[in-house]
Amino acid sequence: MMIRLASALLITALVSPNAAASAARSELKLTVAYGERPFPATKTRTLTCDPVGGTHPFAGQACRDLDRAGGDFTRLPGDPGIPGCTREYDPVTVTARGHWKGRPVKFRWTYGNDCMRKFESGPVFRLSYYGGSTQ
Repeated sequence: MMIRLASALLITALVSPNAAASAARSELKLTVAYGERPFPATKTRTLTCDPVGGTHPFAGQACRDLDRAGGDFTRLPGDPGIPGCTREYDPVTVTARGHWKGRPVKFRWTYGNDCMRKFESGPVFRLSYYGGSTQ
C-alpha cells in the first residue's frame, strides 16, 4: 500500500510541472474583419508566446506588447509612429480568443477605421507583412 502511495505521489510530482507550464501558456487566435461584425474574417492568425510562434508575422513584437499591457487588449501601447488618422467611419472589428498566461481570453473590439486599428493595437492585430487594408 505504501509503495502505491509513494508511486502516485512521484507520478503527480512529475506531471505537475508540465501541467503548470501548460496552464500558463499563451495561445491566441486573432482575427480582423471589415465592418462592425467579426465575420467574415479577412485575416486570421495564431499567436503563441513563451515560446514565441504561431502564424503571426510579428509574433515577437505582439507578445512584447501584450506583456507590457499585462494581457489587457484595451491597454496595448499601440504604434505611435503612425501619422494622424482621419475621423472617417469605416469600421474594422478585431477578435482574440484563447489563453494568455493560462487565463481565458475572449476579446472583441471595433475600431473606427483601419488606421485607428493600426495606431491603437500596434503589431498585435497587424496580421500581414504587406501594406494595404489587411496589414
